[in-house]
Amino acid sequence: MSTKQNWVSVSELKQSPARVMDRAAETGQPVGIVRNNELQGYYVPNDAFELIVADSEQVKAAVDQVINDYGDALTWLAKN
Repeated sequence: MSTKQNWVSVSELKQSPARVMDRAAETGQPVGIVRNNELQGYYVPNDAFELIVADSEQVKAAVDQVINDYGDALTWLAKN
């Protein structure tokens, strides 16, 4: 799920929580929190968390929106 480059130490998290939150928001990926060289958990950006807990109707609506917005580009990419 996460590579070491997406990990921060507890000390770094304590020093600058906003930086960790900004990193997660920029990448859309969870940031691993490490203590004593062991992964303890993740800071998950809100958009990613909403996707994790979304029900099937919400996922279908999101997919339909992407297809509506980018369908022509997706079709072109699939052919090329």
